[in-house]
Amino acid sequence: MENKEFGLKRIFSVFKNDKSGKWIFYIGIAGIAAILISTIWPGGDSNAGAIYPQYSELTSKERHTQMLEERVTHIVESITGGPAEVMITLQSSAEYIFANEIRQSEDITQTAGAQTNKRGQTEERFIIIDTPNGGQRALIVTELSPRIKGVVVVSHGGNDPDMQERITNAVTTALDITSRRVSVITIND
Repeated sequence: MENKEFGLKRIFSVFKNDKSGKWIFYIGIAGIAAILISTIWPGGDSNAGAIYPQYSELTSKERHTQMLEERVTHIVESITGGPAEVMITLQSSAEYIFANEIRQSEDITQTAGAQTNKRGQTEERFIIIDTPNGGQRALIVTELSPRIKGVVVVSHGGNDPDMQERITNAVTTALDITSRRVSVITIND
């Protein structure tokens, strides 16, 4: 314990006698405070984080699923007037169709007589574009949304078959899927 007290006394004695030491100490404390405040203060420059803060660390497939679940939950809650839970599973992730150029060449050779030989060659290449950060990527023509495997809806609205049918119709219309992919469970309150 005496060694620790001696060490602290020595540090404080430097600050008593040396004015520049005090300033260094105060600047250090201010820097630590600034770091702590920056970790606590809300902020960020991501559009996804600004709109949906919980999406910032998710993959695009998870983001898409969560966004669909929130939208369907809102629709179901509007229909039933009570809370609802929605779970959506995807069969596949998003698919991309890239722009490409196709070059075909055909060589026709004719031998003596009526025999003709054809030989064709096809070359396909993706169209590459420059990105703002100096890289390159293939040009996307179309993005196909992920295919939905199934939807489960749990709603607090009683065991009313009409309510279940309205929920099923709304979900199938909103997600463009068949009713076989939707399971609606209603719970009595």
